[in-house]
Amino acid sequence: MAMYYLTASLPPLALDDPAPVSLDEFLASNAAQLSEEEMTELRRIESADSEGFRHPFLVRWRDFDIQLRNALARIRSTTAKENPASFMREHDGFDMRVERVAIEAMGMDDPLARELMLDRYRWDVIDNMVLSERFSVGEVYAFALKLRMVERWQTMTDVLGRETLKRLLAGNLESAAEGKAEE
Repeated sequence: MAMYYLTASLPPLALDDPAPVSLDEFLASNAAQLSEEEMTELRRIESADSEGFRHPFLVRWRDFDIQLRNALARIRSTTAKENPASFMREHDGFDMRVERVAIEAMGMDDPLARELMLDRYRWDVIDNMVLSERFSVGEVYAFALKLRMVERWQTMTDVLGRETLKRLLAGNLESAAEGKAEE
């Protein structure tokens, strides 16, 4: 009965809206209502430790996410003329839609638009997966996965982007200088 109350009380989330609660706060506020095993799964979501997932909902999510990442890695590897084999991870199942979305996303020129498209697709996949998980812990896991995405987008700012670009450029210039010094 407690799971009905918990899932019914979950606030609505939108990828482009501020998070109504942080993932840390969400975990802390629900620790008393969930089993230790369920909390362990939530902590794995928080730390992005998908290899440890045990719940069937999260295992399906992991397999989807691995397939998407594999598809993106294959496309990037082809562009870079690299062998993608070292980037591939095993997963169960195969969905051709995932491959098509990866191709469409990688065809976009704007990296931010590409990331947004991919996260919106991930969001839709979670929404479809959770249809069979209504009023169960799977719905709680879906909320946590989405909340993690919302928090990620909240950290993306122009200032942070510029700082990251400067750091990457400085690192590339350093590497290039070191390479010339070795010659």
